[in-house]
Amino acid sequence: MYGQNALGVSSRTEGVPVSGVYYNRASSLVPASEIGFRAGAGGVSIGLFGWADEAGNVLNSRTSASDARGLVVIQGGDWRRVFWDEVSCTWKIREGMNLTMLSGGPGIWVRLANGGAWGQRIYADPANGRVIAGAAVGLEATPWALVTPNGAGGLSFITTWNTPQ
Repeated sequence: MYGQNALGVSSRTEGVPVSGVYYNRASSLVPASEIGFRAGAGGVSIGLFGWADEAGNVLNSRTSASDARGLVVIQGGDWRRVFWDEVSCTWKIREGMNLTMLSGGPGIWVRLANGGAWGQRIYADPANGRVIAGAAVGLEATPWALVTPNGAGGLSFITTWNTPQ
C-alpha cells in the first residue's frame, strides 16, 4: 500500500496512509464538462464522494438531482494544491483546483465511516460525501462493494469489479 500509485503519487503523506489512492489506469472516470472538474467552495475532501454540477464545480454534498457523483481521488501536489482540514479530518483539494472523480474501477482505498463486512454494498452520504458500508435511510447506493474490510475509520479497499451479487 505504500510507494507510488499508477499516477506516480506517493500513497503516504506526512507518515499517514492516504485514502483516495487507486492503482490501476483501468478505472472509469466520471465524464467531465469541457472545462473539467474543479474543487468548489471550501475545497473537496479526497477519498469521499463528490458531486459535480453542470459547470464542473465539485462539492462533497449533493446540491441538485442532476449532479454527477464519483469518488474524489488524490492527484498529488503540495501545500498549494492540497491541505489538511481539521474540521473534517481529511485532506482536501483547494478551491478552484482541478480534480478527478471515479465512477468505477478495480479498487480504491477509503476510510469507511462505520466499518463493514466483506461484500457489503457501498453507499454515499449526500450530506457530506462519507463512504458507508450497508444501507441506511437517506443514503445513495453506488456500484462499489467492500472487499477488504477494516474497522470504522480504518483504510478499507472497495471495488466495482468482481463484486458479490
